[in-house]
Amino acid sequence: GSWVRCGWDGGAVEVVYKEERSGGTGSCGVVRWWKGNGGRVVLFAGFGSGRIVSYLLEEGAEGCDFNLRVVSKLNLGSAIKCLEVVRDTILVGCADGGLRAVSIIESAQFNTTPRLWKAVHGGPCAGISCISADFNKDSKGEEVLMIATGAEDGTVVLSELRDIII
Repeated sequence: GSWVRCGWDGGAVEVVYKEERSGGTGSCGVVRWWKGNGGRVVLFAGFGSGRIVSYLLEEGAEGCDFNLRVVSKLNLGSAIKCLEVVRDTILVGCADGGLRAVSIIESAQFNTTPRLWKAVHGGPCAGISCISADFNKDSKGEEVLMIATGAEDGTVVLSELRDIII
């Protein structure tokens, strides 16, 4: 739940940014950089409490090259295990086996109503532990989103998303 930004200069490490752990965030399970519209650099972090947070990378002050500013927070209701950013959407794998799609609006703000697909791996679903996604063309030449998810029970599911939300 804490962020520490360190600067490295010839072997010396100096803490130049630290965000204290806030109550109830749980452990940080995943982080991912994303370059949004307009070239803004955003860091997404997913926590064990189910909270996803976006941080905007900004120019620092007083000798710091950059700083992280919290932009948006959203609780998804289940511990976050993994995430993948595809265009303006974050695909989030959670401990309850659900796959959530969180839309990114206005650079780093979250749409507060994520889309949920329950039990992606079927039945009483194990948590999704990894995810990868990319666009591909089907036999008609139409763009589809190919999603691969791995679960804690060892299963891997390949999905095609044609109802493009991305």
